[in-house]
Parts: sequence; structure tokens; C-alpha cells
Amino acid sequence: MADFIVEDGSGKSNSNAYVTVAEVDLYLDKYTTATVDTSWSALDNTDKQRAIQRATLELDNRFRLRYKGGKAVHEQNLSWPRSNASDDSKHTIRWDIVPIPIKDSTSEVCRVIAESKDTLPDLTGSGALRKEKIDVLEREFFAGGTATGQTVYQMVNLTLSGLIWAEGRLVRG
Repeated sequence: MADFIVEDGSGKSNSNAYVTVAEVDLYLDKYTTATVDTSWSALDNTDKQRAIQRATLELDNRFRLRYKGGKAVHEQNLSWPRSNASDDSKHTIRWDIVPIPIKDSTSEVCRVIAESKDTLPDLTGSGALRKEKIDVLEREFFAGGTATGQTVYQMVNLTLSGLIWAEGRLVRG
């Protein structure tokens, strides 16, 4: 297994996790049911670290272009910490931390992984784009799923809502 290196807010060039095993343990103990806690508790420490690395990678891949602000350190491996970022209340987020919503979202994806759910299923047609007409904008998708075919976890989207730009946002130049 690759080294397990948790981002501490300094913008490490080799970090691969937003949270520690203890932080996920605390989150799941606080916010989930006994069944979920059993699924996570059944994993050994190495598997928990792998789940955290996978969850961190998934969050960065899914949201990196939507996070507010920019990387705090050019050479940092992960998307957080960030500079010039603010939450939905317009409060500036310190550039030298990983915000709690990022940690909580990582923990939430770990919950899904522990329950043996595929967080990024292969596209099989369900929810995939079937037809697109450009003039007069017409889109048609195969039945089921989302436009991308990926499972959307509402808790993660809600938790991150203050730190990300809305999808499809228009920027005037």
C-alpha cells in the first residue's frame, strides 16, 4: 500500500488523504447508525486507510474544478487547502486548513465504501446521454441514473454546497 499521508493544511506535495482513521471513526460514530458503524469497524486499519485514500481521490476528481478559490500551494497534491475561498456566508476560509465540510464529505464517502457500494460505477448506458440536438437545445438520456451515469450522494453535495460553485454556472468575462 502507498504511504498514508494526511493533508494538515500545509499543502503537502505527497498527501493522499483529507482525514485520519480516527476522524472517520468519530464522524461515523456521531452521525450514522449501528449497522454502518459495524461495516466500517469490520475493516482493518489498512483497509480503512485505503478507503480514505479512495474517498479523497473521488472528492478531488469529482469537485476539483468546482471548489471555490485556488490551491494554496502550487505543488500541493490535493485540492485543499485553498486560497481566496469563502463559504456560502461569504466568510473567508483560512488558506492553511482542510475545512470541516471536506473532512465530513470524505468520511461520508468512506461510509459508502464500507457498505461495499461502488461509488463510481462504470457507465453502462443507464443515465448516459442517448441523443443531443444542439439547435433549440434538446437532450435525451437513457432511462435511470443521472446525466453522467454516476451515483450522486446527496449528503456529500449538501455538505460541500458552501465550498463549491453550482454546476453549470455562467461567468461573465
